[in-house]
Amino acid sequence: MDTNPSHGLKEPQRLPFESPKIRRLVLGSYWTIIIIALPFWWRLTSIERIALPSDHVRTQLDRNLIFPLDVQLDALSFGNTTSHLSRELDEVLTQTLRASPTWRNLDIRMGISESAGHRSVASNAYTVVLGDHTAVKSPRQLFVNPEDASVQRLAGILSGLLAPEISPIQEQRVIQYSSRYRLAFTLLNENAASDRLVNSWDIEPAIRGTSSHFI
Repeated sequence: MDTNPSHGLKEPQRLPFESPKIRRLVLGSYWTIIIIALPFWWRLTSIERIALPSDHVRTQLDRNLIFPLDVQLDALSFGNTTSHLSRELDEVLTQTLRASPTWRNLDIRMGISESAGHRSVASNAYTVVLGDHTAVKSPRQLFVNPEDASVQRLAGILSGLLAPEISPIQEQRVIQYSSRYRLAFTLLNENAASDRLVNSWDIEPAIRGTSSHFI
C-alpha cells in the first residue's frame, strides 16, 4: 500500500519552519530582544525628579523688597520754584511713606531734571512738567497745570499714580490684571537665578540626542 498522500501536500511535520529547532530559535529570539531592550526601556522611561527650591523660597520670604522710584521736577518749566517745591514734596511724600502701609515697599527720591522738558534724564525716572493741563504722557511723564502745581495737590496726584489705593477685592486676586504676562518654567529650574536657567524647550534637539540612535 502506498503511504504517501495522493493530494500532493507536504506533511506539517516535514515543513522546515515547523521543526523543533526552528521553533526554539524563534522563541529564543523573542526573549533575546526583550533582554536586550530592557535597559534601553528603563533608561528612556525613567523620570528625573528635580528638587524644588523650597529653601530658597523660604529665604526670600524674610527679605524686605524696596522699589526705588525717582521723581524729577522739570527745572525749565517750573523755573525758580523748582528747588523749593522739590524739598516740600520730598517732606510730604516721606510722611506719607511712613504713615501708609501701601508705601512700605517704595523708596521715593525727589530730584530736579535739567534736561529739555519733554524727556526723562534716566529711563527709570518719572518727570513732572508744568504745562497747560494735567495729564499723564508717555514715557513716564506727568504734565500738571498751574492749579495742580501746589505741594498738596501735586503730592496727591503722585500718590494716586505711584501707590493707588486698592479695594479688598483687588487684594484677594491671585493674578492682577496686566496687558501682558510672562511665564517661566519654574518646575524645571532648581535656581532660576543661575546660568543654567531653562527658559525654552528645544524638543527637536532633545529627540535627536536621546532617540535618534534607536530609530
